[in-house]
Amino acid sequence: MGQELNYSNYISALKGFEAYLKDNIADFLVSELVPIAQKPLICDWNYWSDEGKLAIPEPGTPEHSKSGVYFFVRENGETIYIGKASKDNSHHRIWSHLGVPVKSINSSHIFPNSRFINCSSETTKHEVTKGLLRVGFVEVKPSNATSLVEVFLQTLELPVLCKRLANSR
Repeated sequence: MGQELNYSNYISALKGFEAYLKDNIADFLVSELVPIAQKPLICDWNYWSDEGKLAIPEPGTPEHSKSGVYFFVRENGETIYIGKASKDNSHHRIWSHLGVPVKSINSSHIFPNSRFINCSSETTKHEVTKGLLRVGFVEVKPSNATSLVEVFLQTLELPVLCKRLANSR
């Protein structure tokens, strides 16, 4: 495809994939627990204490200990990374990409130690380090189907950071 897919396109495709797989896997389920439109940017410090609107899964949130697929999404909806958490560890998987946040002078979160820093364009590097992204999450049941869902989504269009990580190995 020549253009990056919008997050909503991935979610639509996933619903069709779910319908197909339900015919073959009785308990197969994909569920977007918190719609990305309700998520703040990961840099927004004001939301880090509001459990209903946490930007990144934290202990006690619906996504914290689930298996599924997570997305890093630009403000315009473009998905730049798709990853999987297949062992009820979404919290740890997402944070492993971002690194420990630092509170900046203007009281936002920045991510100077993100795993994406060395494999990004200057624009993407700026978005990641400044926290100008949203994190989407789709729970997958059974958890052993998570890899299948991740690969399906990446075959639609491989997001830019997935391409760069593959090339840097």
